[in-house]
Amino acid sequence: MRTATARQLQQDYLASLGLPVFDREITLRLASDVPGSVTGDLVSQFVLQPISAIRHRWAGGDARAIRDHLITVLHDLGLTRARLTSLSPADVRVVGRTWRVGEVTLRPRPTPSTCECCCLARWLVVLDAFEPGGGRSQYGAEQAASDLRVDAHVCLSAAALQNWQDAPTLLPVIDRHGTLGLDALSPRSMTAAMSRSRELQEDRPVRRVNHAVLPVRRRPPPDRDLPDLLDRLEEMVDALLHSISATLDA
Repeated sequence: MRTATARQLQQDYLASLGLPVFDREITLRLASDVPGSVTGDLVSQFVLQPISAIRHRWAGGDARAIRDHLITVLHDLGLTRARLTSLSPADVRVVGRTWRVGEVTLRPRPTPSTCECCCLARWLVVLDAFEPGGGRSQYGAEQAASDLRVDAHVCLSAAALQNWQDAPTLLPVIDRHGTLGLDALSPRSMTAAMSRSRELQEDRPVRRVNHAVLPVRRRPPPDRDLPDLLDRLEEMVDALLHSISATLDA
């Protein structure tokens, strides 16, 4: 009974943050696999950390934008440009509910646009359509990219894909026509890819019109918004922890 009550309190808390029902269920399911205090880990790993991951938010884009976003995330997690160049599909593996790429671990997040596992999974969906020498790699990759939704978790199903494991490299070149190549990006090209991704994800949110990626103007949020949000979040976390503690002690 206590567990059910605590879970309901967690559900109510996530609902108060505005998370959709689907994201709430994913968050609680992921948190249930984390040892220790479920509430503490839920708050720190699936609520507070996504705020710091805002710079990794995926706003949509074509195959190149999806690849560049993954490159940026992997580099920020600690992989060097030289290591990124050497990555192959064999370096990708699923460990429990997380994905590992080389020496780094990608963590799931409740919001698809900041979920590190979804960042990788989106690219695997594109890479899964890769057909070297078959004449369909451009269509397949771009079609796969256009079918991806910004608001949907891809990491829950991408593990079932198989074709991407036969790709010659994990992060191949993409020509101006959108065709995936056989060779890996060079370290210099990795730098250019990260620059494009940071510009696209941070400074120029995008919208898709007939599969074309267009910049969207937005007004910068007031400086007070983030501190106010963090203060409100801290108050809600304290209230949640107090309520759960009182329930478990009853």
